[in-house]
Amino acid sequence: MESSGSSSASSSTVADVIRPLSKSEIPKESTDVLAWLARFPVERNHPRSTSTNVAPLWKSDEVMVAHTFNSVTEVFGKLISEGFLGCPVIDDKDEFYGMIGMLELVSYSLTTFDAWSMKSQEMLDLNDEGSVWNRFYEISDFRNTPITKLAKLPNWKSKKAYFPVYPGFSLLYVIEQMARLGNPRTPILCPQDAKVTGILTQSMIISLIDQELFRFGSLRDLPVSQITQGLLSTIQCANINTSAVDAFKKMVSMNISGLPVVNEVGELEDTISVRDLRGIGPGAVNFALSRLHITPTHKLFDKITT
Repeated sequence: MESSGSSSASSSTVADVIRPLSKSEIPKESTDVLAWLARFPVERNHPRSTSTNVAPLWKSDEVMVAHTFNSVTEVFGKLISEGFLGCPVIDDKDEFYGMIGMLELVSYSLTTFDAWSMKSQEMLDLNDEGSVWNRFYEISDFRNTPITKLAKLPNWKSKKAYFPVYPGFSLLYVIEQMARLGNPRTPILCPQDAKVTGILTQSMIISLIDQELFRFGSLRDLPVSQITQGLLSTIQCANINTSAVDAFKKMVSMNISGLPVVNEVGELEDTISVRDLRGIGPGAVNFALSRLHITPTHKLFDKITT
């Protein structure tokens, strides 16, 4: 297990290579589940926001969207108030433009704050959280940054591209694409005009599977060790005393949305993820980035919400 911030807790867990199962060893339930997923259309999934009442300006069909004219801070605040970790971006014709996620927003915010703090002659004690953040928030190149600067555009030639899907596509296809490309969400578009009609996320798929567990039969009882064997490489962690900002930087650099938090001997203590940033408040003005530099990972959520 690899732990940032502590050499004493550093170790690696690398999965063994296993042989494929023979046809006779494949449980019947697995083929039944695959058949169900192959028949399940993507448009049957519906996102639910925290407020359950997304303003029309922020919607395309049932989906919360950001507009190309929105700023980074506007989108950050809206994602937090609605409880989402990302959303599609649409242009002035209401057509799909790209995707934006909390990870991109965190990355840009931290990078901008670090650059500003290194240059700022007014930077005082980091414990003076409010004044430091207020000064940073007022600089126009952060507050007014258009979301288009951060949005991930479809890139059909890239191995890391994400692919919009259309009504009638199967849930199995989306799960395969998410697993292959590492994308946590994909937009569902109208084939006639490229407008956003839906969205499918990893959390929505997990929720659906949880509701349909009866379909999995004996597969429900498989131990985690058997499910993950052959799939995981080195497990990345954050040390319990690592600053929150370093934990988020590690997530950004590895393109992951969360980390287990371990103590000095490598034992699991907690987890930290971009979802924890929802505690900063719907206006995002309370997002005191200076606080992340001095807050250990295990106290992040308590510090931000108090």
